[in-house]
Amino acid sequence: MVPELTRRRLLAGGVAIGTAGVAGATTRIGVGPLDAWTPSIGTWPHDRYDLRNAASNPHASPPSNPTVAWRARPVEHVQSLVVGPERVYVGGRVEDGGSGVAALDRANGELAWSSDVVGSALALRRGTLYAGSSRGESSGLTAFDTETGERRWREAVGDVEGLVALDGTVFAGSHYHLTAVAANSGDTKWTADGGLPAVANGALFASGGGVRRYLPRRISDVLTRESPPVEWDERGGGSLRPPVVSADRAMVGQGLPSHSGGESVYAFDLETGTREWGAVEFSDGEYPVVTGSPAVRRGRGFFSFRRGKQRARSHALVACSLADGTERWRWESSDWVTSVAVGGETVLAGTSADDDTPGVAQNRLLAFAPDGSRKWAFDTEGAVRGLAPVGETVFVGTGVSLAKGTSGVVCALR
Repeated sequence: MVPELTRRRLLAGGVAIGTAGVAGATTRIGVGPLDAWTPSIGTWPHDRYDLRNAASNPHASPPSNPTVAWRARPVEHVQSLVVGPERVYVGGRVEDGGSGVAALDRANGELAWSSDVVGSALALRRGTLYAGSSRGESSGLTAFDTETGERRWREAVGDVEGLVALDGTVFAGSHYHLTAVAANSGDTKWTADGGLPAVANGALFASGGGVRRYLPRRISDVLTRESPPVEWDERGGGSLRPPVVSADRAMVGQGLPSHSGGESVYAFDLETGTREWGAVEFSDGEYPVVTGSPAVRRGRGFFSFRRGKQRARSHALVACSLADGTERWRWESSDWVTSVAVGGETVLAGTSADDDTPGVAQNRLLAFAPDGSRKWAFDTEGAVRGLAPVGETVFVGTGVSLAKGTSGVVCALR
């Protein structure tokens, strides 16, 4: 039995007590699954759309012949982009005392508010914008009122490169740590080994040299602020890329250059952690290989792929089956494929000019049908660093273009 005083304290703190195990109540009683949520239609509330990091909005209908509805320069170098019901929120680096987080009107791009906080990763939930930073002394996590830009709290939790925001908890991850903080105060609940978070099927997943799945926290973990137990931890997929969770698979790509041959993307069974497949094989001679996390839609994963060095380097957008990893199609280019997202039945790939192939590679946004046929291409002012297809609009964020001498840009294509 859990002492009644302890039970009341836990319930007052929002802990959902589960069923006791056969022995040792304080180590066997779970605190329940995580409460997930689905993005509202007409929004893109996380950098990768939802808690699963799917980077795919099934309700969007990107334009067939896009034109610029508005263009803004709210931050120096765009790194993240999320969209609420009325505003677009942009995160980036701060240069020369400029802004690092900004809110723009969705209709016309007018600036609503801005802050000098760095925004490496963003997440929206219930009127709060969470901005994570991974810039040395400015690293940490900040909560803003989405309407006014008022800073509600800021916590020095170290570098933040990935965020997942639930109603009561925000998970902030980096190469060095994975931290859970209280959504309303920023107080740290627990800290674990490094990784970027995802939430699906009531469970927390994290990348970091592979993928791991956590069990619900025990009452003893809550009382001692320990991290939740690890249910399974499987190696594969390189270093730091967000894990992507589909109906029955957790996937991760090669986040950092690999020194040996193998596969570029790995998939693990959601329940057991068993490695199900690896996609796009490469050999030692093709080092280094870097792969982005896939955007998933209708049984397929779409991801960026780079291999080789300098002028021998090649880039591609690859589509594979989520069932067995079979490659379905590939688009190869001299462009770096920097950002991939899916809106409805359109696969969007943002690119960057490769400094090793001057005059050949381009900064642009391309649209493909699910079968790989090209729909359109749109030239951008800089490397595409953020994509958010919402409704009939595609919001695009770009970084600095040294060739053109321009700062970061956010534009709405309709």
